[in-house]
Amino acid sequence: MRTVRAKRLLVGALVSACSVWGAAGLEAQVRGAEQRAVSPRSDVSPAEQSRQAEVLVDRFARRVGQALGLSPDLTRRLRTELQTTRIQRARVTARVRSIRQELARLVAEPAGDQERVAALLDEAMSLEVDAAEILVDEQRRLSAFLTPVQRARVLWLRQRMAQAALQRDRPGGVP
Repeated sequence: MRTVRAKRLLVGALVSACSVWGAAGLEAQVRGAEQRAVSPRSDVSPAEQSRQAEVLVDRFARRVGQALGLSPDLTRRLRTELQTTRIQRARVTARVRSIRQELARLVAEPAGDQERVAALLDEAMSLEVDAAEILVDEQRRLSAFLTPVQRARVLWLRQRMAQAALQRDRPGGVP
Protein backbone atom coordinates (compact mmCIF):
# COMPACT_ATOMS: atom_id res chain seq x y z
CA MET A 1 0.00 0.00 0.00
CA ARG A 2 1.25 3.47 -0.81
CA THR A 3 2.36 5.73 1.95
CA VAL A 4 0.77 9.10 2.63
CA ARG A 5 3.99 10.77 1.42
CA ALA A 6 3.87 8.89 -1.88
CA LYS A 7 0.23 9.87 -2.35
CA ARG A 8 1.08 13.50 -1.68
CA LEU A 9 3.92 13.33 -4.19
CA LEU A 10 1.61 11.79 -6.77
CA VAL A 11 -1.05 14.43 -6.24
CA GLY A 12 1.61 17.13 -6.39
CA ALA A 13 2.96 15.70 -9.64
CA LEU A 14 -0.53 15.60 -11.13
CA VAL A 15 -1.18 19.20 -10.10
CA SER A 16 2.20 20.22 -11.51
CA ALA A 17 1.54 18.40 -14.76
CA CYS A 18 -1.83 20.07 -15.13
CA SER A 19 -0.43 23.51 -14.40
CA VAL A 20 2.57 22.95 -16.66
CA TRP A 21 0.57 22.11 -19.72
CA GLY A 22 -2.54 24.21 -19.11
CA ALA A 23 -5.78 23.77 -20.99
CA ALA A 24 -4.62 25.18 -24.33
CA GLY A 25 -1.36 23.27 -24.28
CA LEU A 26 -3.10 20.05 -23.33
CA GLU A 27 -5.62 20.51 -26.13
CA ALA A 28 -2.82 21.04 -28.65
CA GLN A 29 -0.94 18.07 -27.24
CA VAL A 30 -3.99 15.83 -27.52
CA ARG A 31 -4.72 17.10 -31.04
CA GLY A 32 -1.13 16.39 -32.06
CA ALA A 33 -1.23 12.93 -30.51
CA GLU A 34 -4.49 12.17 -32.28
CA GLN A 35 -3.05 13.29 -35.61
CA ARG A 36 0.01 11.09 -35.07
CA ALA A 37 -2.25 8.20 -34.10
CA VAL A 38 -4.35 8.59 -37.21
CA SER A 39 -1.52 9.22 -39.63
CA PRO A 40 1.78 7.98 -38.24
CA ARG A 41 4.82 8.70 -40.37
CA SER A 42 5.37 5.56 -42.37
CA ASP A 43 8.70 6.79 -43.68
CA VAL A 44 10.36 6.51 -40.26
CA SER A 45 10.98 3.10 -38.72
CA PRO A 46 10.44 2.52 -34.99
CA ALA A 47 14.19 2.04 -34.61
CA GLU A 48 14.83 5.39 -36.27
CA GLN A 49 12.18 7.06 -34.08
CA SER A 50 13.91 5.63 -31.00
CA ARG A 51 17.29 6.86 -32.22
CA GLN A 52 15.87 10.34 -32.84
CA ALA A 53 14.36 10.37 -29.36
CA GLU A 54 17.73 9.41 -27.85
CA VAL A 55 19.36 12.27 -29.74
CA LEU A 56 16.77 14.67 -28.32
CA VAL A 57 17.37 13.39 -24.79
CA ASP A 58 21.14 13.79 -25.28
CA ARG A 59 20.72 17.34 -26.54
CA PHE A 60 18.30 18.24 -23.75
CA ALA A 61 20.58 16.75 -21.07
CA ARG A 62 23.55 18.74 -22.42
CA ARG A 63 21.54 21.97 -22.43
CA VAL A 64 20.22 21.36 -18.93
CA GLY A 65 23.68 20.41 -17.72
CA GLN A 66 25.04 23.68 -19.06
CA ALA A 67 22.13 25.73 -17.69
CA LEU A 68 22.55 24.18 -14.23
CA GLY A 69 26.35 24.23 -14.28
CA LEU A 70 26.56 20.46 -13.81
CA SER A 71 29.81 18.55 -14.07
CA PRO A 72 30.19 16.14 -17.02
CA ASP A 73 29.57 13.21 -14.64
CA LEU A 74 26.32 14.72 -13.32
CA THR A 75 25.24 15.58 -16.86
CA ARG A 76 25.75 11.94 -17.87
CA ARG A 77 23.80 10.82 -14.82
CA LEU A 78 21.00 13.26 -15.71
CA ARG A 79 20.95 11.91 -19.27
CA THR A 80 20.64 8.34 -17.96
CA GLU A 81 17.69 9.28 -15.76
CA LEU A 82 15.98 11.25 -18.54
CA GLN A 83 16.49 8.32 -20.92
CA THR A 84 14.92 5.92 -18.40
CA THR A 85 11.93 8.22 -18.10
CA ARG A 86 11.66 8.55 -21.90
CA ILE A 87 11.52 4.78 -22.33
CA GLN A 88 8.88 4.39 -19.61
CA ARG A 89 6.77 7.24 -21.00
CA ALA A 90 7.08 5.87 -24.55
CA ARG A 91 5.46 2.61 -23.44
CA VAL A 92 2.57 4.49 -21.81
CA THR A 93 2.21 6.82 -24.79
CA ALA A 94 2.11 3.93 -27.27
CA ARG A 95 -0.71 2.26 -25.32
CA VAL A 96 -2.62 5.55 -24.99
CA ARG A 97 -2.31 6.02 -28.76
CA SER A 98 -3.78 2.59 -29.45
CA ILE A 99 -6.60 3.23 -26.95
CA ARG A 100 -7.45 6.51 -28.68
CA GLN A 101 -7.54 4.79 -32.04
CA GLU A 102 -9.86 2.09 -30.76
CA LEU A 103 -12.06 4.62 -28.95
CA ALA A 104 -12.34 6.72 -32.11
CA ARG A 105 -13.49 3.65 -34.01
CA LEU A 106 -15.94 2.56 -31.31
CA VAL A 107 -17.61 5.93 -30.77
CA ALA A 108 -18.06 6.35 -34.52
CA GLU A 109 -20.29 3.27 -34.55
CA PRO A 110 -24.01 4.05 -34.09
CA ALA A 111 -24.37 1.46 -31.31
CA GLY A 112 -20.88 1.45 -29.81
CA ASP A 113 -19.80 -1.33 -27.50
CA GLN A 114 -20.51 0.34 -24.14
CA GLU A 115 -18.57 -2.20 -22.09
CA ARG A 116 -15.49 -2.00 -24.29
CA VAL A 117 -15.57 1.83 -24.26
CA ALA A 118 -15.86 1.81 -20.46
CA ALA A 119 -12.93 -0.61 -20.17
CA LEU A 120 -10.80 1.52 -22.51
CA LEU A 121 -11.63 4.70 -20.59
CA ASP A 122 -10.70 3.00 -17.31
CA GLU A 123 -7.41 1.84 -18.82
CA ALA A 124 -6.71 5.34 -20.17
CA MET A 125 -7.24 6.83 -16.71
CA SER A 126 -4.97 4.21 -15.19
CA LEU A 127 -2.31 5.13 -17.74
CA GLU A 128 -2.60 8.79 -16.72
CA VAL A 129 -1.81 7.73 -13.15
CA ASP A 130 1.09 5.64 -14.46
CA ALA A 131 2.44 8.69 -16.30
CA ALA A 132 2.28 10.75 -13.11
CA GLU A 133 4.04 7.98 -11.18
CA ILE A 134 6.79 7.95 -13.81
CA LEU A 135 7.30 11.67 -13.20
CA VAL A 136 7.35 11.14 -9.42
CA ASP A 137 9.88 8.32 -9.80
CA GLU A 138 12.05 10.49 -12.03
CA GLN A 139 12.00 13.29 -9.46
CA ARG A 140 12.94 10.84 -6.73
CA ARG A 141 15.91 9.58 -8.77
CA LEU A 142 16.99 13.12 -9.65
CA SER A 143 16.82 14.14 -5.97
CA ALA A 144 19.78 11.84 -5.36
CA PHE A 145 22.10 14.28 -7.17
CA LEU A 146 20.20 17.50 -7.92
CA THR A 147 18.94 20.16 -5.54
CA PRO A 148 15.20 20.95 -5.43
CA VAL A 149 15.85 24.17 -7.35
CA GLN A 150 17.78 22.27 -10.03
CA ARG A 151 14.98 19.71 -10.31
CA ALA A 152 12.44 22.50 -10.69
CA ARG A 153 14.58 24.03 -13.44
CA VAL A 154 14.67 20.67 -15.25
CA LEU A 155 10.85 20.64 -15.20
CA TRP A 156 10.71 24.27 -16.32
CA LEU A 157 13.16 23.69 -19.19
CA ARG A 158 11.22 20.59 -20.25
CA GLN A 159 8.02 22.67 -20.27
CA ARG A 160 9.66 25.32 -22.43
CA MET A 161 10.91 22.67 -24.85
CA ALA A 162 7.43 21.10 -25.07
CA GLN A 163 5.81 24.48 -25.69
CA ALA A 164 8.33 25.25 -28.43
CA ALA A 165 7.59 21.90 -30.05
CA LEU A 166 3.83 22.59 -29.90
CA GLN A 167 4.39 25.98 -31.55
CA ARG A 168 6.41 24.35 -34.33
CA ASP A 169 3.72 21.70 -34.89
CA ARG A 170 0.88 24.21 -35.19
CA PRO A 171 -0.03 25.40 -38.66
CA GLY A 172 1.67 28.74 -39.12
CA GLY A 173 3.67 28.14 -35.95
CA VAL A 174 6.96 29.87 -35.44
CA PRO A 175 9.98 27.56 -35.46
